[in-house]
Amino acid sequence: MVTDDPPAGLSRLDWIIQTGATYVLGVPTHAMDILVEQKRRRLPRIGNVKIFYMAGSPISRGCSKGVRRSRNRAAEHLRHD
Repeated sequence: MVTDDPPAGLSRLDWIIQTGATYVLGVPTHAMDILVEQKRRRLPRIGNVKIFYMAGSPISRGCSKGVRRSRNRAAEHLRHD
C-alpha cells in the first residue's frame, strides 16, 4: 500500500519504487511532483507503476502526457475522474 506519508528521508517517488507499487492514486499535483523528480533523476519510468489514477482536481494535458510517457510501454491505462 502506498500512501502520501513515506518514511522519513524518502520522496514519494522513492516510496513508490521501494514498495513495488503497480497502482498509484493521487491528485495531479502529486503526479507533477513525481514527474519532476523522475525527470531530474533521469529514470525511464516510475518503478512498476501500471496505473496512475489521478482525481480531486482538473488534470492538465501536460501532466497527463507526462504520466503516460513515464510509464514507458509497461502500463496500459491512465485513469482519471
